[in-house]
Amino acid sequence: MKLKLSTAILLTALLYSCNDDQSLEESNYEQNSLKLANIYDGPATQLIKTKINNNLSGYAAQSGSNCEDITENQEKTFDSFTRLGTGAELMWPGNIIQGKTIKTGQMATIPIGDQGRNPIEVKVDAFSSSSTVSSSKVIENPTPGKVQNALGEIINGYYDSGTNFPANYSVDIQRTFSNKQLQMALNIGYTGTTGLDGGANFGINFNKTKSYYAVTLKQKFFQVSVNSKTGLKGNDGWIKSDYPKSQLDPYIKSDNPAIYISTVTYGRLYTLVYESEESATKVEQALNFAYKNPAASITASQKAEYSSTLQNARVYVKQLGGSATAGLEASMSTLAGSFDSVRNFIVSGAEASKTNPGYPIEYTAVNISSNLPVTIKLADQITYKNCTDNVYKLILKNVDYATLPIIIKTSDNPSNDVYYLASGEIIEFPYNINFMEFTYKGSPINTIDLNNNGISDDLEFNGSDPSYTPSISYHKNFLSNNMLINNYKDLALANAYNMIDEDGINGGAPAKLETTKDIANNALRIEIKKK
Repeated sequence: MKLKLSTAILLTALLYSCNDDQSLEESNYEQNSLKLANIYDGPATQLIKTKINNNLSGYAAQSGSNCEDITENQEKTFDSFTRLGTGAELMWPGNIIQGKTIKTGQMATIPIGDQGRNPIEVKVDAFSSSSTVSSSKVIENPTPGKVQNALGEIINGYYDSGTNFPANYSVDIQRTFSNKQLQMALNIGYTGTTGLDGGANFGINFNKTKSYYAVTLKQKFFQVSVNSKTGLKGNDGWIKSDYPKSQLDPYIKSDNPAIYISTVTYGRLYTLVYESEESATKVEQALNFAYKNPAASITASQKAEYSSTLQNARVYVKQLGGSATAGLEASMSTLAGSFDSVRNFIVSGAEASKTNPGYPIEYTAVNISSNLPVTIKLADQITYKNCTDNVYKLILKNVDYATLPIIIKTSDNPSNDVYYLASGEIIEFPYNINFMEFTYKGSPINTIDLNNNGISDDLEFNGSDPSYTPSISYHKNFLSNNMLINNYKDLALANAYNMIDEDGINGGAPAKLETTKDIANNALRIEIKKK
């Protein structure tokens, strides 16, 4: 009896075990099928750079450049998409798309008969200044024309009520190396394997002896969206229940899932690639001042240098939105080579209006079967040479002290205007081998006054008398003058010391002047920080 009972229990356990294994296999199959039937490469990311190795390939003592050969992994996961060519007519919220065509960049719809679609609700994702203006509309049997008309009515209602769309403006600058990596460097949506990856849109032949930078100017006016559904077919789905399955099967496969366009962003988009014979450092500095700091004050010599860099660069341009003037891309290319024109263009910006409604510059998509966003990951390993100017220099940095009003007294100008060295800011003084002295605006430095012409808190340069060892001393107060650096004219022979100023600088809290020899950057550093 015990044997029979044990056998029965064992058989039951084996049966449950088989059922569990079968359930597990079915679960794994469903998960794998879901993964296969969706275009989803994980959450979206910005451009991620991971340095694998870097080797010093050159070094010069008082002139020339430091160069590194760098190997780097770069990757980016996109959750938005852009079409730089034709196809804007397909970018409407609620359009049902063949998934794999987003990957290639040759977007194609799933054709559905006139009476096959359920109603959709589209909306403008912005607040109206009038409570009587509706932000959404329900569209029966949606088509591109019906959706466009509905959105136009909503937006015109916004304008008529006095609503202004706040322009979301962004500027992004990244170094670029190849057609494939250019897709990641530009701050735009994924364009597909036949898009930027193929290099056809810009026509650039990348040359390793030149420097390339990608600049993205993006101004978002407003976004439109569609309300989500529960699935592909059914009363609450995208397509009516009785729509023939045979008419959908040719367009929906495990590797070609059905997706829908969920949002479309309207605005203007300029993508530019600068090709230059100059060093990457010089190009990046010029672009940052032109595009990211257009209102910043710069010296005449800086302006001349940056203007020359941009004028001598070749610029490739692609534009979406903005003025419809013929040949704008050619004129934008000319504008992009002018330092002043770029700054004025960035500052002036543009506003959305009936006469400047914007253009569909980006869209997002969603997998219908899972409601997961469509995301696509790109990765590339790149090798490049990174060179930095290696002129011997003195670097003065305000680490965390209060803003310092400094006066740089030189041989040509003993009382320069006040320069406010903010907390965290640095200023560099290059060494001139002809003057055998650190310089400011091309003139040898005598004194750096840290407190706007006060009687103390001065860095004094004692290098004009050849009978004495050249030194930089700190005049802490009326009676105290202490050496910070001796033999400063030769980095290899220089000795650096630290200094505590208990009385503080410019009336501030006690300060520490920390001096170091930065061999890698061919520089002497003086850092001012709180004690």
